[in-house]
Amino acid sequence: MPVFIYKVENSDGAVLTGESNIESKERLIELINKNGYKVIEIVEKNFITDVSQIGLFKKKVKLGDLAQFCRQFSIMLEAGISIAGALDVLRTQTINPTLREVLTEVYNNIQKGLSLSRVLRFYPNIFPNILLSMVEAGEASGQLDRVFVRLADHFEKEHKQRQKIVGAMTYPIIILVIAIFVVVVMVVKVIPTFGNALSGMDVELPKITQIMLKISNAVSSYWYVFLFGIIVLVIGIKVMLGTEKGKKFIDNILLKLPMVASVIKTMMTARLT
Repeated sequence: MPVFIYKVENSDGAVLTGESNIESKERLIELINKNGYKVIEIVEKNFITDVSQIGLFKKKVKLGDLAQFCRQFSIMLEAGISIAGALDVLRTQTINPTLREVLTEVYNNIQKGLSLSRVLRFYPNIFPNILLSMVEAGEASGQLDRVFVRLADHFEKEHKQRQKIVGAMTYPIIILVIAIFVVVVMVVKVIPTFGNALSGMDVELPKITQIMLKISNAVSSYWYVFLFGIIVLVIGIKVMLGTEKGKKFIDNILLKLPMVASVIKTMMTARLT
């Protein structure tokens, strides 16, 4: 089923954006009009929109940023400050530029009369589903301050768990990087040197040696092609991670890797405990 990115305007003039997984553009327009919004723009999500939306050079909103936001927001709400007042303070004090920009947009829409849960749902790439669902429940029960306390605890715990996992994986990653560096030096510098020395001898080289020399010559002569291929691969993976199908495909691959699978299972267990 296709995914559409839309931009709409409500009766108060507030501009909202979001995504919808729906069978057709016409059906989405029908639903938007039915809910009293005016369509500004609708585009189907594809490779180009994925790249622009993901923002390869845009600073991500991490768990630590969300934990800090929820903690500060909960303190202000418990102190009797209004939602708009708290957002007004946080949007100027938040260090992360991406989150600061989003909080400014949220604040502007809150000022126009929209509920917090409704506005936050237009930023699914910033705020996870657990936050969106709990904020909606908090508004319904009138306990929004307690909800943000629990959210802060949750994100802080998950952030610490992720830091432990990253710390445990740092050494293997360093070893892997060093190994890759050694292989590259061997292929680009060492093997060609031996190749030049052996080329002057009237002897037939073993097949494996001939293959290694050919690979070395190809990498040395067309290094820019290999570099371009690596860049395309990295961008492609990042784009895939920005789509539901891509995430499932990457997850299926990762879960088949023994060491990575155990790390993922540890993270998921930490979320549920």
